[in-house]
Amino acid sequence: RRFPISGIKIDRIFISSMLERKEDHKIVHTIIDLAHNLGVHCVAEGVGTEPQRIELERLGCDYAQGYLFSKPVESAAALALVQADTGSPKSIAG
Repeated sequence: RRFPISGIKIDRIFISSMLERKEDHKIVHTIIDLAHNLGVHCVAEGVGTEPQRIELERLGCDYAQGYLFSKPVESAAALALVQADTGSPKSIAG
């Protein structure tokens, strides 16, 4: 009954179609609500467009990852990105 979780991730398959499919939008919204009701963060995976990001922000999603923010990079470039980061998580709003 108790799992040591700090967040719930929404799979990209739901994110990719949430603006076109009512069912997927409801699933995304429900997962965000579930995460918040459990007191954990919600992360949307596979965000590729600004309209997706805007809708996730409107729904209250805490964080997002995907091509909208960065394409996959080589390890040296990833290390440079991490070292340049301030260390604090970035919210979906910015």
